[in-house]
Amino acid sequence: MTKKGNGVTLIELLIVVAIMGVLVSIAVTTYSGVRSRKVFEGEIDEIVADLRLTMSRSLAQEGGEQWGVHFGNPAGSGNDFYEVWNGLSYASGTIVNQIQLDVSVALTDPPSGGTKDVIFSKSTGLPTASFDVELMSISGNSTATIDINTQGRINLLLN
Repeated sequence: MTKKGNGVTLIELLIVVAIMGVLVSIAVTTYSGVRSRKVFEGEIDEIVADLRLTMSRSLAQEGGEQWGVHFGNPAGSGNDFYEVWNGLSYASGTIVNQIQLDVSVALTDPPSGGTKDVIFSKSTGLPTASFDVELMSISGNSTATIDINTQGRINLLLN
């Protein structure tokens, strides 16, 4: 009677390596999706915070001017931005801060090639009109709508 060895066959080893490969690919895919979502949510949180700060500056009549936020969506991808400004209008005002959006985040409203100004009244600090700003993650699995109403409430809807 011959005794079999206690080793591992090549086929068993290949099966284990294949299973590990599948598990690693699932983990990497899941991690990248979670990371993408966190970057997107971080960008949205920063925009909302800047809108609230700008509204507060206008209410306090900081600099004796009205304040606003200008959203720009130049044609092409990866170059969307917003700017905080003060003055009579965006065109004649002073840009206080320019923020470039992460390349994984895109504005969808204003549409490509467009701009949108959220203006806060100097006398009340409230928006002069209702505004919506819409964004999406480049991966396409997340969208957000930031709604600013005339009472100064900033609502966020994440999808």
